[in-house]
Amino acid sequence: MRFVGAVVLAACAPASAAQQPLPIAIPPAHSAAAASATSPLAVTSVVPEPNASAVLFDTAVFVQFNHPVVPLSTLDHPAGDQPLQIDPPLDGTGRWITTGLYTFTPTIGWAASSTYHLSVANTQYTWSFSTLPAAVASTNPAANARLIDPAAAVRVTFNQPVDHGAVQLTHVPETTGSAQWADARTLMFHPEPGLAPATDYDARVSIDGVLQDVRWRFSTAPLPRVVRTVPEDGAEAPRLNQIELYFSAPMDRDDLRANIVVEPQLNYSPFPSWSDDDTHVVLYGMFTPSTSYTVSSPAGVHDRFGRPLAEGLQLHFTTPTGELSPNAPLAPAQAWMISPGPVGTYNAYEHPRALLRTTNVSHFDYSLDALDEQAVVALYGGPSAQRMADGRRIASGAMDLQPERNMPSLSTIDLGQLAPGYYRLRIEPAEATARVADHLVVVTRTMLAVKDTAGQRDGGAHCARNNRGGRDTAG
Repeated sequence: MRFVGAVVLAACAPASAAQQPLPIAIPPAHSAAAASATSPLAVTSVVPEPNASAVLFDTAVFVQFNHPVVPLSTLDHPAGDQPLQIDPPLDGTGRWITTGLYTFTPTIGWAASSTYHLSVANTQYTWSFSTLPAAVASTNPAANARLIDPAAAVRVTFNQPVDHGAVQLTHVPETTGSAQWADARTLMFHPEPGLAPATDYDARVSIDGVLQDVRWRFSTAPLPRVVRTVPEDGAEAPRLNQIELYFSAPMDRDDLRANIVVEPQLNYSPFPSWSDDDTHVVLYGMFTPSTSYTVSSPAGVHDRFGRPLAEGLQLHFTTPTGELSPNAPLAPAQAWMISPGPVGTYNAYEHPRALLRTTNVSHFDYSLDALDEQAVVALYGGPSAQRMADGRRIASGAMDLQPERNMPSLSTIDLGQLAPGYYRLRIEPAEATARVADHLVVVTRTMLAVKDTAGQRDGGAHCARNNRGGRDTAG
C-alpha cells in the first residue's frame, strides 16, 4: 500500500470500531519549504550611521541587507562586484561577512575633516558621514616635562594619518635639525647637534586646514653637577646613618653606586635610595658615632643621558654622637594613630587603650564621644572626613610630652572601661602641623571571623566568637 503526502498510524492488534484510532495526517513535504524571497532588496542598517560625525580614519563600513544577496561560497573572499559606491572614491577592500552583510575597509584611511557620500547598488539607499579632523594625539616630551635629555628626538603622534606636507613643527628658541616620519602618524624631529641644556622650550604644531595650533612647553636637563649635600662639607651630619646628595640632572644610578667611596671604609657598602627623577639620593650606611668621614666620587661619573660630571665629589663630615644631631634643624611636628586604618576595634572585656606616635609634639588634648549607629552609618555614605560629628562626651584629658629632638615617641591613651558601642576619639596636639584625623573606636564583645573558601556556593564560612570565652555563638 502506498500513501502520498500522508501517513496512517494504527495499532498492531485489531481493534474494535469504537476503539479504532483516527488517522494522523502529516502535511506534504512541499508545504514546509521556505518561501522564496519576494520582497525587494533593501538596506536595513549601516555603520557608520547616517550623518555621523567625527568618524575615525580606520572605521570600517558595514551594510546589512534584508535578505541574502550572495551565495555562501563567496564568504570570506574579496567581493567580486562591489555593491557600495563612495564619493569621493578611495582604495579599500570589500567582502561579505554573511550572505546579507557586506563590509568595506579603507586601505589607508578616510581623509581627515571630509564628508563621504555612499550609495548601495540595486537599492535606493544613500547616506553620508563626516570624519574626525586631524589633531595631535600625544607628544614626547609631554607638556610641562622637565629634565629632558637634550639629545633626544621630539616626537609628535597624530590621531590619524596626515598629509606630511601640511604639518609644521617649530621651537622657540629656534632649533636646527632634521624631521622624519616614522610612520603615517608619527613625526620625529632630531635636533642637531642637540637642544641646549637647562633651557625652556616652547613647541608648536600647525596643520593646514586646522584652525588652532597645538602648543606646549618643556625644559631640558642641565649639565650634571652636585648641587648640594646634607650635611654640608665640613659639617656634622643631622642623622647618624645617612647622608644626602642632590644633583642638577638625573644620574645613572649604577654608575654612581659603583664609584662612591667612603673613608674610613664601612663594614657594608652604603645603600642608595633614589628619588623618582634620579636627582636626589639618600645613602644609608653603618656609620660610627663621633667619627670623621669622607665620601667621594671621581669626575666622569655619568648622568642618565651619558654626560659626565665635570667635577668629582669630596664631602667631609662628622657623625653625631647619637641617632640624631642636636644641631640638626627641627623637623615639623607630627602625630598619628597607631592603627590599621581610621577604625579601631577593641575588646569590651578588656581595658581599651589607644597608641599615639608623635615627633616634636609638646602637648595634646583628647576627647572621647559616644556615637549612635545612625551617625556611624552616615560616615560611610560619603568621602572620608578628617573630622567626625560630635556625640555624647564620655571622657576627655590632656598629656604633656617631653620629646627628644626629632625623635618619634609613643604615648598611651587610656580610654577607660567602655560599654559595647561606637565612639569618636579626637586628638588635638598643641602644634598646628601635627593634625590628627578623628578615629572611630568600635567596642564589641564579639569577633566575626570570615574564611574565604573558593569554589563553595556561599562564597565562604563565617562565625561569631565571644571575646571572653572564645566560644562560637553562630555558624
